Amino acid sequence: MLYWILKQHGWRSRGRSLKGEQRDEARDSHEKWGRKFLPAAIAVVTIAFAAQIIRGVIDGFGWNYYLAPSVHGIFGILGLGLLLIMTNMGKKTSTARKQGEKWSKLKITHGRAADIVVILALLHGFIGFLYIFEVL
Repeated sequence: MLYWILKQHGWRSRGRSLKGEQRDEARDSHEKWGRKFLPAAIAVVTIAFAAQIIRGVIDGFGWNYYLAPSVHGIFGILGLGLLLIMTNMGKKTSTARKQGEKWSKLKITHGRAADIVVILALLHGFIGFLYIFEVL
């Protein structure tokens, strides 16, 4: 997921260097993959919660024992919320562009939200990596 989000974020720099039909194709690909990212992220979060519930049951502590808030979990939920906002902003940008409306401000807001999501994703990934050692 982290690779995917960094690749999506890289569209900003790639898009500046492309022109004409190449740029249109790259933008369409960015939009297509962007529409798939939120459902994939929700699936990953659902699997993570299910794993923590199963872990609690297996360890004999009860289903909600490992669901206590942690920095990793808080960053994850916050990131998922921001990802939802960013995705909706991207959809609005695409719709406005296709309908010939002004979309420059939407594009900028979508890009800034993406910057924040990427930062949170990197922090979340690093904290998750450290969390592995606690679980093991």
